[in-house]
Amino acid sequence: MTVPPSEPSSHPVALRVRDLEVSIAFFRDLFGLEVAADHPATPTTVVLVSPVPGRRHFGLKLTTDPVPVRLSGVHVQLESTNDLLDLYFLALLAGHPTSELRFRQGSLTTTITDPDGHTIEIETAPHPLPPRPLWQQDTPGRAAEPGRRDPADDPPPCGAYAPERSSVLPDVPRGFARH
Repeated sequence: MTVPPSEPSSHPVALRVRDLEVSIAFFRDLFGLEVAADHPATPTTVVLVSPVPGRRHFGLKLTTDPVPVRLSGVHVQLESTNDLLDLYFLALLAGHPTSELRFRQGSLTTTITDPDGHTIEIETAPHPLPPRPLWQQDTPGRAAEPGRRDPADDPPPCGAYAPERSSVLPDVPRGFARH
């Protein structure tokens, strides 16, 4: 399948590959990229783009020729966590090397390595962090962190230690109990 011409402002990222057919299959099968109509393929070069209509195309130029800037990989941002997880598990099932999933600065990330050793870093679009639960918020009379107690939240003393009881037992110093 050939994808309609991409936007004129998009420039494909160039990756030098050893085997063009293997790399085309990798990016087609895993990422769904297709041959771009406005970049004719040659025996040594092909441009692949994302076939998602109405959005800016993700362009990737695969070539066996020398490239002006040698990249070690590319960065791809996906819209949803489900998209990233689908891609991650598909890569695992296909036997491609992947890193563990990480949650960092509001987005989920992982890396997948292509047949030529290029690292494709994939992340979800950052999502705002949810509001902190009440027990974590700094409010009057509440502890700021779990595990840190606020003395104002302590229940009033009872038994021999209660102020009203110490007056009943004058011979026992306050804070001590009779044995």
